[in-house]
Amino acid sequence: MDTLTDILTRSDEQIEEWFLGALNEAGAPLTELSAVVDCFARKGRLDKAEACAELLQDAFLARRIEEPLLALMRARAGWKNGDATFAAVCRQTLTAFYEKDEPAKLALANAGFDKPLKAGECLSRLAVLRRLKPGVLCYDKGWGVGVVKELDAFGRQVVIDFDARKGHRMALAYAGECLEIPGETHLLTLRHRDPAALEKMAWEQPGAVVKIAIASFGPLQVPRLQEIIGRYVLSADQWKKFWDAARKQLKDDLLVELPARTSEPIRLRATARAYDDAWFGRLAEERDMEQIVGSLDELGAAATLRSGPAAAGLRSTREPAVSLDGKRTAIVTERLSFVMRGCTPKQAGLKGRALLVASDFGLLEAGPFHEAVWPYLLSEAALMALPLLPARKLKPFLALLLKATGDTRVDRLLEIAVDFPYPVLSEIAEWLDRQGKGRRYLDKFKSLFAQGAETASVILWAAKNIDLAFDEGICSPDTLAGDVMSELEKDSSGERLKAKNQLRQCLGQNEWLTAVLERMDSLARREWVRRVKQSTAWPPADQRSVLARLIRLFPDVEDVVVAVESDAPVPAGRFTSLRSHEERRQQLAKIVNEDIPRNSKDIGVARSYGDLRENFEYKTAKEMQGILMRRKAELEVMLTQVRQTDFSNCSADVAGMGTSVTLRYADGHEAQIHILGEWDSMEAMGILSCQTKVAQILQGHKPGDRVMLPAEKGEEPCEIVAVSGLPEAIRAWALGSP
Repeated sequence: MDTLTDILTRSDEQIEEWFLGALNEAGAPLTELSAVVDCFARKGRLDKAEACAELLQDAFLARRIEEPLLALMRARAGWKNGDATFAAVCRQTLTAFYEKDEPAKLALANAGFDKPLKAGECLSRLAVLRRLKPGVLCYDKGWGVGVVKELDAFGRQVVIDFDARKGHRMALAYAGECLEIPGETHLLTLRHRDPAALEKMAWEQPGAVVKIAIASFGPLQVPRLQEIIGRYVLSADQWKKFWDAARKQLKDDLLVELPARTSEPIRLRATARAYDDAWFGRLAEERDMEQIVGSLDELGAAATLRSGPAAAGLRSTREPAVSLDGKRTAIVTERLSFVMRGCTPKQAGLKGRALLVASDFGLLEAGPFHEAVWPYLLSEAALMALPLLPARKLKPFLALLLKATGDTRVDRLLEIAVDFPYPVLSEIAEWLDRQGKGRRYLDKFKSLFAQGAETASVILWAAKNIDLAFDEGICSPDTLAGDVMSELEKDSSGERLKAKNQLRQCLGQNEWLTAVLERMDSLARREWVRRVKQSTAWPPADQRSVLARLIRLFPDVEDVVVAVESDAPVPAGRFTSLRSHEERRQQLAKIVNEDIPRNSKDIGVARSYGDLRENFEYKTAKEMQGILMRRKAELEVMLTQVRQTDFSNCSADVAGMGTSVTLRYADGHEAQIHILGEWDSMEAMGILSCQTKVAQILQGHKPGDRVMLPAEKGEEPCEIVAVSGLPEAIRAWALGSP
């Protein structure tokens, strides 16, 4: 008897003939018949796929087999993507199919067939609704994991016990759109049934857990994978240990595509790639150099390392999992030689990857390839390739360079490496340590600090290795702290911006601040804190957080934080009091941390009530979302443009911001007003904003000057009796005292 594999290797006409014959037999093999339809669809023979699908659908209807029927309809909907009438056809067919099944009719009525949706979307919603039964596990992106409690046919709702909300009622139409029903092997199902067993599996078989996550959620970038593992499997602080172990297992798994860049997703293959004659034939015809190197990287990943020293010293030979006979070896050698000859100077990284592939397969001394390798290894281009290589390629490439050129290249490597991105520079430093050459880079870094020529990457290296940097005398705590602030205050982009963000993170760590500032004398520490206070390197909210942390760690700098020395000039710009600035910051924090999340939850609840066109709660929540987003944007801009001050350094020679002005009116009575910043106002205390009309009229006037100030009826003359600094009570108010 012919197997399905045998059948699918025949011509299209023979396959179709077998299909028709099998379909007419009693007890027709429906699984095999479905495979024939899939085969035609994959080949692009949609005419034959559609003809067979119509016949097979009739068989499913006759036998009343629901799940295969819905799956076949979804496949047909994919072929008929532009056919708007197919949804109506599906609805008519399913209405007859569910004629005596009330729960199924309820699901069909809420699957969206009455709306302008494509057939595939409606069928997907129907498949979800048909599986909603008490006890079934479900997943919603907003609410998380839940268990179906009951179906309310009268109210057209499903009741779900979510972890964060028990007994939540959700309209069936919304449930079909937003819910997912995880399968038996889905990560969420495994977690729901036995979280302890899943955690144990994560430590014993981390690679398998990653594969389960990808099979459950689709191709995943590493940050998204980290989010899923941290939410459903392990705690966030266990990620690094888990991922290090998982990556070791995954790199040798032929069913996993592990990308070189974290911006690309990890994928699962349906079957392991076959490196047969056809694969090598395609490689021989390939002209895209990036594709050639990528394919050979895959071939190398499918091989196993052979222990023992390499015969030529430079080789890291592999014993391939496939046979590399003379013909195949010739193809690999010729393709690598093609890449080495064809790479332009801008493709130094690609040439470096090709060289490493050649090393993996012991081909460095192959005739034509050998002629291209050695000039490249001795050139500047080989050194410049380092920041262009994937991180996992750095160590083997450095080892190759050292073996090929010896110590003569180390000094030149360090000269240019200090301008490399920090991850590359750090990798080079670690590699030199392992080679017993750590003194070389330490002396280089020390020389750079001594000359004031340290780069952003070197500063970040010192910030991340402060004990080594200080113990070796590479830089002083004062110098490092000052350099960090200088980098934060520079406009940056690309890799330098990444280094800047990591330096900013250092200032958010108590351990780092303590390790650096404790080594500084009191005067130097106070001066550095003053610089932090006056810096424009970060948003005001972040700056306040750092200053508060500094006060907790070093109480002796509190007076520096809350006041600026009188001889320090106030830079031109827009200012307000610490009190008003903090009030605006708290308003922003409340909007971001409380109001917006609450509004998002309200929108989700309102959506679950059903038809959005007549849903008052949904419209109200969406309007509030717009208001909150606009207010958030306004506050962010305001806090960026207006800086805080305590007015202690404002001149009292003339009226203006930070002064108290005594006025004498025409009837002889006197009044004192206090002019503060843009957002400051307290009528009971006589506090005016510098933006008010009165403050702007008084601006720049001296005692004895006469001015016309606004009154209830027009204007009235006033004489400025005195201009002075702010009284202590007003200053205390500005600092936030009750």
